[in-house]
Parts: sequence; C-alpha cells; structure tokens
Amino acid sequence: MNSLVVYSTKSGNSKLIANSIAKELDCGIVNLNEVEFEDINLNEIDTIFLGSGIYGGNLHRRIIDFGKFLNSTSSNRTTFPKIALFITWLGRGKSDLTGIKHFKDTLKAQIVNIEDNYFRCFGKSFKFIRKCHPDENDIENAKEWAKRWQ
Repeated sequence: MNSLVVYSTKSGNSKLIANSIAKELDCGIVNLNEVEFEDINLNEIDTIFLGSGIYGGNLHRRIIDFGKFLNSTSSNRTTFPKIALFITWLGRGKSDLTGIKHFKDTLKAQIVNIEDNYFRCFGKSFKFIRKCHPDENDIENAKEWAKRWQ
C-alpha cells in the first residue's frame, strides 16, 4: 500500500501529527501551505492521510480546496485514493463533526472515498488553551490509528 500524508496547519498542531504518521508509515508528506496541488504526485497512492485543524467549525481552507482539486481531477485517474482524516481541535462541542460534515458536503460528487473512521486529538491554541497538546499519548494514538490502514 502506498500512502501519503497531506496536511495544512496554522499553529503547527497538525504538522506534529502529520510528521509522526509519515515517519511511522515511512511515507511521503506534503504541507499544502508550501506547494501547488498540481505539483503533488498522486500516482500509485492508495491512501491519503489528510490532516487539518478545526477553525470555526471548518477544516483549513487549503484542505477544502485540495478536496475540490481531487474531485475535479479524479476523472483522469484509474484509481481513487481513500482519504483518512486526522484533525486537531480545541474540543469545543461537535466542531470536529461539523468540520468533517462540511468537508464531505463540499465534495458532493464524492469521487474520492472519505473514510468515516477519523482520528482527532486536542491541539494547543493561544499558548494557554490545551497547551500540552498534542502530547506523546496523542502522537502514539495517531501512529496506531494510521497503522490500521496498512
């Protein structure tokens, strides 16, 4: 199985989880804040681990745009990767579920296969809210979750 970790982050929480998953699975990693979508080689990729923080009940804008990109260009592929979402969030209400639902609704065509079994953990914000997260336990849980996809 060929995997790729793709993430976008504002505070670095998702980057920490993304790096841990990529290292555990010995696979490539892409920061969407630093590349153009067209430059990402998705040939022979079976699973994309897609990571974001939750911002006002939504995933990072680059993640949403990347999902749209996958849908718009998928017709040129012979295989369609599974999407395994991982998120970091402050733990407010059901904003994680709201963000994922919004992402799925945005991709109405659903050409890509977004798995329901996603990973979430707390992330720090403003240097004092959840300041110890993601912690070592979160990182180990993320690695164990990702290994189940292989």
